[in-house]
Amino acid sequence: MSEPSRPSALLRHDVPGIGSHFDLLLGLEAHPAPGDPCAMAWRSTVNLHDLAPGECVELTPILRHRGLYLELTEPIELSEGRGTVHPIAHGRWHAGAERDAHLLWRPHAPPMIVHFERDGEVLDARQPERLEPATRLRRVE
Repeated sequence: MSEPSRPSALLRHDVPGIGSHFDLLLGLEAHPAPGDPCAMAWRSTVNLHDLAPGECVELTPILRHRGLYLELTEPIELSEGRGTVHPIAHGRWHAGAERDAHLLWRPHAPPMIVHFERDGEVLDARQPERLEPATRLRRVE
């Protein structure tokens, strides 16, 4: 039985007076509702598309995001001076056979196979909720 795919997104968040960072979002449901907080989220100082196979980046787990961010196609201004969110890529993700996650991006980014890690342990993407405390992402290929 194949693992169901779920939505994913990579966003750049520009915050006035602070700078920019990237948010990786992985949906927990195949078809999330726009207003539901159904996307696991991590912050990174590095655009994940810049990682070569074998490289890793530190992640900061952040609060779940609403489903609308998984399909964002143009920048949006956030309320209360929290900055602007720019979509970098969106697509689908699914768990692989060896604890890895397969990230399939649209429109022009190559697919990525990654491991989510915490305290030197590879977390099992076949149990998505267990990925939330990850503090490192390693690109496998």
